[in-house]
Amino acid sequence: MAIKTLAEVKKLFNGVSSVRFAKTVQATLATAAWDFELPIANDSLNITQAAGTLNPTKVFGLAGAWTITGQPGNITIDMFLPTIHDDLMGIFYTKNSTSLSTADETVGNVTGTFAGYGYFLTNEMLEGSAMIISENRQYALFLKHVQGYPSLVFDSPLDKPMGVNLSLQIVGGNSEADIALLTWTPKTP
Repeated sequence: MAIKTLAEVKKLFNGVSSVRFAKTVQATLATAAWDFELPIANDSLNITQAAGTLNPTKVFGLAGAWTITGQPGNITIDMFLPTIHDDLMGIFYTKNSTSLSTADETVGNVTGTFAGYGYFLTNEMLEGSAMIISENRQYALFLKHVQGYPSLVFDSPLDKPMGVNLSLQIVGGNSEADIALLTWTPKTP
């Protein structure tokens, strides 16, 4: 087999144009149905795989390892969603089905009420599937099964809006793939 040249192996996934999320783990990529396009702050999306753990076993008489055991590192996805939209909050937390409202309040010179829904904290992890589409829309990263927890954030009110941090990890052992790197192919008429 001939060596692949640099030009042949240059395939770059740069930037992000869209992040799609399904609130349930999708059975297959071909039948994936996305519930949301997530609004993710530009500087907050981070996908990293931790370094694997290596455990060398040494024996007398050898300078190197006799054998090496280990485990791969987890893949973690972190992102900040600068929104408190009711539908998204209802996925991150348990939504109270009854709306809540204040008594009459005066804001400025106007009298009115604040109304909305309450949410309950939950021990259950957020679970679903995600797909990240590159900036040039030529590639996509499919994450078959992700799990993690949301955290409400309002730590810099002068610089950024209230929102939710998501910290997710990829769950392995899926039948189709744990992750998939995909290339766009337009349909011809």
